[in-house]
Amino acid sequence: TEDCVLYVPPGTFTGHEALDKFAGDLRATHPHFAYTPVGEPQALHNAGRLAWGSGPRGEASDYTGLDVIIVRDGKIAALYVFLDSMPS
Repeated sequence: TEDCVLYVPPGTFTGHEALDKFAGDLRATHPHFAYTPVGEPQALHNAGRLAWGSGPRGEASDYTGLDVIIVRDGKIAALYVFLDSMPS
């Protein structure tokens, strides 16, 4: 949605531009990492979740987490990012 909100440990970011900037800044800190789903995504009513791992391509995950989305009118309105541990 135009007013989408990203909730991550460093803070809260609202809107497309803020979300794109956060994602770009994050990817720049470890461009050789890949995000890999762990298990199957699950959906329930207007929400969904996906566990994932991130680490160097082809290697074990350096850190893991869980994303939860809230959907409004068929679009992501909120994304909550839970980390199991902080990246090393």
